[in-house]
Order: sequence, then structure tokens, then C-alpha cells
Amino acid sequence: MLILIRHAKVLFNWEKKYTASGFAAAQAAYDQAPIERITDLEIRRIRDALPEQFELYTSPLKRSIETAAMLFPDNTPIQLPELSEIPIYPYRDSDKEIALRRWLFWGRVQWFCNHPQQKRTKQTVEHEVADLIARMHNKNVVIVGHAFQMTVMLHILARHYPVQKPLRIKNLDTARCFIYEKDEDYFKGLKIKR
Repeated sequence: MLILIRHAKVLFNWEKKYTASGFAAAQAAYDQAPIERITDLEIRRIRDALPEQFELYTSPLKRSIETAAMLFPDNTPIQLPELSEIPIYPYRDSDKEIALRRWLFWGRVQWFCNHPQQKRTKQTVEHEVADLIARMHNKNVVIVGHAFQMTVMLHILARHYPVQKPLRIKNLDTARCFIYEKDEDYFKGLKIKR
């Protein structure tokens, strides 16, 4: 079974508008911002839904590592760069301030279109997810990760396995996927053509 948990809420105030360099700087600041304390009730709710034994993974980003440390203080997570949030780079150079929602929207549109402005492309992420799925089948795995990365991963998993997930992934939400053994040819077919 694979269980995905979104990191805790990040204590960061986004501005309404940014220049291209300001947007990139704000993203970097967000990556270094602290997270909100997780209540004992939330910790218990999450832990009660998990199997007794599992491997713990996080991205190398601060918010995932800190969330995992609060939820599972006795476990040392394995950090995988492939589990990092899929970054949004400025969709164009601009000294003019543009609304945050436009930076986010057009950056994601570029990502979906494999535009080179978005350095970690959709195609790259799909290859990473396929490799992760193949590595984690037949294990109990808990991943503390990020909303968009989880959404992409669950979308790919749902093509092949039963998935239980919330409609919109909020902080500390969990999603489950039952990854069961398939023959070796199946996993070759799961790989996205390169």
C-alpha cells in the first residue's frame, strides 16, 4: 500500500503581484519558510490510518522533512529528489508586476505542454513517477510530499491501481493507493516511452 500525505501548512504570506525575479525569489523564500505546528489530534488521526510497518519517504524540501519529523519522530525518512514539488518557473521575463495567480496559471500551462521554460517538465516527472511506482510495489510506503506532485502521482497510479483520494488535496490530507504485484511485463508497460 502506498500512502501519500501532504505536508503541513507553510507559514508564508504571498504578495498579490510579482515581477519575474520577485516571483522566483518568493518561491525560494516559500521553500525555506517554517510550517505550522501539527496538533496531537491530527497526528493521531494520520497515524491511526497507517499500517504498523512502513518505509517513510519525503522530498528534500524543508516543509516535507519537518512534517515527517512531527508525524513520525522515531522514523528517519528516505529523501528522494523525485518527490519534490514540481516547481513553477516564471513563464516569461518581466520587470512589470503581474498577479500571482497569472504566474501560477501560465507556469502550469507551460508545464503541461512540456515547455522548456519549466525545467522539470511533465515528461520528466512522468518518468520519475513510473520509476518510483516500480520501486515501491508490494511494500507499505508512506510519502510526505506536495500537492501538485501528489496529484500527478495519483493520476498516473489511477491508470493501473485503485486509488482513494480527496477531491482537492489540502495540507495534511492523505491519499491511498493499493499497489499489488503484477507480472514483470506489466511494469515494463508502465514505463513511459522515452
